[in-house]
Amino acid sequence: VHFKLIHNQKIVFDYPKANTKEDRIRAVLGQDFSQKLLPISYSGTEISLLGFIGKPETAKDRAYNQYIFVNGRPLEAQYFNHAVKNGFGSLIFPSEKPTFLIWLQLDPKDVDMNVHPRKLEARFHFQGIIYNVILKAVKNALEKTSLAKTVELSRDSVENFLPKKDYTPSNSYNNTYNPQSFTFAEPKNTPFPANSFQNPSNNLITSESAHSKSEPSLRPLCQINNSYIVCESKEGVIFIDQHAAHERVMYQKLKKVRQNQNQNTQPLLIPIQLELSISQIETFKNASSVLNSIGFDIQDFGQNSIVVNAIPAKFSANDIESLVFGLFQDLSEGVDFSKLEEIEDIVINYAACRGAIKFGQKLAFAEMEALIYEMDAIQNLKYSCPHGRPTTITISYDELEKQFKRK
Repeated sequence: VHFKLIHNQKIVFDYPKANTKEDRIRAVLGQDFSQKLLPISYSGTEISLLGFIGKPETAKDRAYNQYIFVNGRPLEAQYFNHAVKNGFGSLIFPSEKPTFLIWLQLDPKDVDMNVHPRKLEARFHFQGIIYNVILKAVKNALEKTSLAKTVELSRDSVENFLPKKDYTPSNSYNNTYNPQSFTFAEPKNTPFPANSFQNPSNNLITSESAHSKSEPSLRPLCQINNSYIVCESKEGVIFIDQHAAHERVMYQKLKKVRQNQNQNTQPLLIPIQLELSISQIETFKNASSVLNSIGFDIQDFGQNSIVVNAIPAKFSANDIESLVFGLFQDLSEGVDFSKLEEIEDIVINYAACRGAIKFGQKLAFAEMEALIYEMDAIQNLKYSCPHGRPTTITISYDELEKQFKRK
């Protein structure tokens, strides 16, 4: 079908006949947006689904490009919108809304389209089943796709670094240059320190796979500003936010411990006694079972005191007091303890953030490489932190060649 809208003798839009849904999406929503879509599908005896979801980077703070069609008819289905958002999980911010276009095909007897004057809502006989179909389709698409964020550099941003015609070298350059802000990787054949991954007081990163024979997906080159790891790959140059990346690694490990109910604790040589405020004691009572389930061993010691006997095995034992008080502080800010599953995720999320390596923390080459091994182990989940921020940014070799005017 060819669509053309004319208003006041002016063509508002003109969409020629499209052979595929992809062609129509490209024409209506734009080439740039269509390139950031992932296909989703499901085929069953009573439900079939075809559609597309936008990559996490397309998510917005408001509902934008969210379309659901049932038997060819557009609907407003907030319940199913939630299924899509739930499928993204922690790949996007809690406040963000994913983009999607979904076509559902159902037996007409299983859907009642006559519940809204403008036919914008419907009643479904198998609403819960449809919800799970959408949820699983979204999750499957995201798990199978590399979600690494790639950036393009504008000409202006690069040319700003080029010297002007009247440029003269500044005498203040040597005064501002700080060589300590760069940590260059050691040669590839440098052996791992014997205790690099075993002594929690040395490093926050531990890796069971760090000594495996397989090569990591990225080759670390250096650390800049004690915060970002610069790497190279077959695709280009990759920048890793070390805190965000390790936070995601810790989050996935703690979730696995919780799901398997297999605590992996690190007993403290000397238990630490802490005195809490009244509000902190209340927070501890509400969250203690969840904290203990992910590897903490914290007991009530009476008179507004607790004793910390153990922490999760992957955490540093350097500053237990800051870790525990910080965690209680986070949990005291508007958390509804009546929702157990949400509380578990919040505790794990906060614990991962508190236990991850810090922004501004200097890392040795072995630690950089260990982090990359840990990221590889969680596959496509590695591209964003539990809060939805990207963990890596890629500048492709093609983009570099364009900026250096080789193309």
